[in-house]
This record gives sequence, C-alpha cells and structure tokens, in this order.
Amino acid sequence: MLDSFFKELDKLYDEGNAAEVEAFLLKTVENLRDAGGDRTTEFVAVINELAGFYRGMSRFEESERIFAAAIELMDAIGGAGSLAGATVIINYAGLMRLQRKNDDAIALFLKAKHLLEELDAREDYAYASVLNNLALVYQDKGDHGTAIEYCLAAMEVIRAGTGEERDVATAQNNLAAMYYRAGDYDNASEAIESALEIYERLDDGDLHIAAAYSTKAALDFAKRDYAGARECYGKSAEVTRSFFGENADYAATIRNLSMVEAQLGNLSAALDFARGAFSIMKRLLGGDDPRVADCGAWVKALEDRIKS
Repeated sequence: MLDSFFKELDKLYDEGNAAEVEAFLLKTVENLRDAGGDRTTEFVAVINELAGFYRGMSRFEESERIFAAAIELMDAIGGAGSLAGATVIINYAGLMRLQRKNDDAIALFLKAKHLLEELDAREDYAYASVLNNLALVYQDKGDHGTAIEYCLAAMEVIRAGTGEERDVATAQNNLAAMYYRAGDYDNASEAIESALEIYERLDDGDLHIAAAYSTKAALDFAKRDYAGARECYGKSAEVTRSFFGENADYAATIRNLSMVEAQLGNLSAALDFARGAFSIMKRLLGGDDPRVADCGAWVKALEDRIKS
C-alpha cells in the first residue's frame, strides 16, 4: 500500500498543487479509518506525511497535533523503537526547529539519533537527516562550529551511498548556509554553487531549491552584489509561493527582498515588501513572535526614511 501511496504523493508534489496534496492525504486517512487500518504503521506513515505537509504550509498547530498523535499511536502499537518511529520523531523535531524551540528540537533529534544508533542504522538516510537537522538547529543557536561538524558528518553518510543526488544538494546547501554564517564566504560559495548545479539539472525539480536560492541571495547580499541577491530572493519567493502559498518562509524571503530593494535605493518597493512580510508573519506567527516585532520595526524605519 505504501509504495503506491508514496508514488502518488511524490507525483502530486512534483505537480506543485498543494490543494490536491492535502486532499489526497486526507482521503487516504479517511480510507484507512473506514477499512479499520487506523492502528497500523501504514496509518502512522500517512499522518506523518500529513503533519509534514501542514508544517510546510506554516499551519503549525495542526502539524503539532498530528505529529503528537502519530508518536502516541506508534507507542501504542509497539513501533516506537523502529526506524519508522525514529522518522516521526525527526519530523516532529523539525517542526520544533521551525518554531524556534531549539532546545526541544535538539532533545528530539538526539533521541532519534540514539534510536537509530541502537538500530545499527548509521548508514540509513534517516541518520544523515538527523545529523543535517542537528546542524541546522546549532546554526540557529549561533554555534557555527558544531553546526559545520554535524553537516560534514551528514555529508559523509550521504556520499557513502544512502541518498540520491538531491540529498547531496540539500546537504551542500545546508553546508553553504553554515559557512556563510561563520563568515567563510569562499567555502560557502563553492558549496552553494554545487547545490544549485544539482537542483537545476534535476528533471522533476525540487522544492528545496527555494532554500538554495535564499542561501545564494544571502551570500550575494553579504558581498554587496545586490542585483544578484534580488534575483535569487525573487526566485526563492516564486518557488515557495507557487506551492506553499504565502507561508512563513515566503514572508521571510520577501522581508529579505525588502532589505535588498532598500540597498538599491528603491524605498517604495522595499516598503511594499516589508508590509507584505509583516502582515503574513503577524497572521501566521502571532504578535509575540520576535520575528514579527523585528519586521514591524523595519516597516517603521522605512516609513520614517521615506517621510524624511
């Protein structure tokens, strides 16, 4: 059942229609329940994908509720110590990271890492995924050295043959972002060019290219190549919006576009992007999130500059 499920799901993702993906996932959940299959590993796999979809859409409350249900069900049916159980934990931890709950994310990723080690699954792609995600959390915490160590370890696992070319590209993008944060622009440039070269030649495309474009844009911005940064942030925003709509990642990208336009002297365009980003962030993240406050302060700064 799962082979055909994932084949159809991948096809729908490739077509880029989020509404059809959600409808397919919900219908599959309904069919399994009707057939009495809602206490199986197959059911867990499906609701895990549904929670991951909602995470990508920035529908965080729905995502967290479903991930929690998946973990609870996995415990109930005796699958908590399996590879599938580790996969659910990894995906749930990813949600914690997106919500800036870094300590919770690290605890969950380490739990999954230890479980995979107990399963002797160090050569499985799930193990590389844990290492990659730990790298991302430590990057968010500002510990660039630890982040790079985890990312290089993930790359070693992937290059050993656990992943496809797109997995290498994802790891290269993560590594580029970490080198960039550490101020090592030469290594960052080499890694991001390698990632984009892979993504752009994939016949079926890959939504992760949006993150790679953003990494390249940030690097261009740091090098004061504002035209290059504008182009790459624009591509990232287009890819993200075409599938996920105006989610939190889209808002962050157009906020960055606002900064680029300000550097280019286009204050009116900068303010339009900033106001759009602020509106989306406030709706999705709530008024207490520091990202919302930061974006609001940027809107005010632009308004003041235009008035003066």
